[in-house]
Amino acid sequence: MIVSSAMSIGVCRLSLNYAYDDKQPEFADIFSGFKVILKVIGLFISLGMIILIGMFLLIIPGIIFTYIFSQAYFILADDNSKSIIQCLKESAEMMKGYKFKYFVLLLSFLGWGILGLIPLGIGLLWVIPYMNVTVASFYLKVKNNYYEANIS
Repeated sequence: MIVSSAMSIGVCRLSLNYAYDDKQPEFADIFSGFKVILKVIGLFISLGMIILIGMFLLIIPGIIFTYIFSQAYFILADDNSKSIIQCLKESAEMMKGYKFKYFVLLLSFLGWGILGLIPLGIGLLWVIPYMNVTVASFYLKVKNNYYEANIS
């Protein structure tokens, strides 16, 4: 679980580098989560506890918490100097008004995922990276809107 969490941060970093216009993605980006492994572990445990508590309350709050804190991994991947609490707070603030749009974005990949599974899952080799970069582009758009609204 620890390794997969660190790799998730790395995949977020790689996807962000693809989504940025001026950054060049590198294969080594996948392992960038290991540089901040303690923050990754803390974020993983924090998110797990928050979502688990939401699931215990009722299932719907757990799902809502999942969307509220969905950008925390991207925030940590984008800026390793931020603390776990900062990542969670910033994700919650950024997702105000964007939870349904994020839900629709993820729902739009349902068909692609099913089609990718048909040829023994080989199609997922194209669908998953496409989805990751699309979600990274969504994060960048929400981040820009968030910072524009807070600067003004």
